[in-house]
Amino acid sequence: MWGLSASLVTKNADVHADALAITGEILDEMTRAASRFIDDSELNALNASDGPFTLSPLLRQVYDAAYAAWRMTDGACDPTVHAALVAHGYDTDFDALPVNGVGSSVPLPSPGLENVHVDERTGTLHRPHGTTFDFGATAKALACDLIADAIAPLSGVSIELGGDVAVCGPAPEGIWAIGVATSLPLTGDEPRVGLQSGAVATSSSGLRSWQRNGERKHHLIDPRTGAPSTSPFLAASVSAADCVTANAFATACVVWGDEALHRVIQAGWSARVLSINGEVLTVGGWPEDTK
Repeated sequence: MWGLSASLVTKNADVHADALAITGEILDEMTRAASRFIDDSELNALNASDGPFTLSPLLRQVYDAAYAAWRMTDGACDPTVHAALVAHGYDTDFDALPVNGVGSSVPLPSPGLENVHVDERTGTLHRPHGTTFDFGATAKALACDLIADAIAPLSGVSIELGGDVAVCGPAPEGIWAIGVATSLPLTGDEPRVGLQSGAVATSSSGLRSWQRNGERKHHLIDPRTGAPSTSPFLAASVSAADCVTANAFATACVVWGDEALHRVIQAGWSARVLSINGEVLTVGGWPEDTK
């Protein structure tokens, strides 16, 4: 899905084939609904439409998760950054981006969801003209949650998609050991954190970056400016009750900058942030780095 890393671990080896099938089905459905890199996806049909658009049940679930992420982060995790991403050159699958593209990089502040409305009865979305969406981050996190919930009746499970991890049920060794990567390629020396339930998500401006008109760009857009975030944090990992929440706060931490750790504590979650000078800060009971 969207060229991301993926891993699946089940406690019960005899159900792993079934778990893989469940994972593939959910990812296929999510890709068709919410990927902006599939020409005939429902999301691209939504973005190309002019006027009300009736969402499928799955895309409605994605929208609801994105709206919740937007609300809980006071707009820092914003699905209406789509136009800004395109303006900065992220207009195709990441692996197909030119090494140094040219074109418009004019910042486009995001309109947000204040004036977007979904009819509760019909599922029809109404939004101001020109408002388009990128649900990628939330859809990835939601897919983790859906996969973990679907496999949990069969076995304890850990599912990772592009740095987002959801776990449910008992682990093979008693606790799920989750590696926290803030750059690629992986070295095997990444710090690890133990998780019994819930989720951990990591957002990093170093994982998806490219050149545009000779300037470095990355995918973590500050909705207030429409430009890639310039906060003092390179990456953030957040542990929360579910992957949608963890992903929302991890993304928001990079955007918030100096406010991030206080906001995470207020919300009751745990976080590890990596500053651009290499300093690691933790809050909410996040343990010291172990390998």
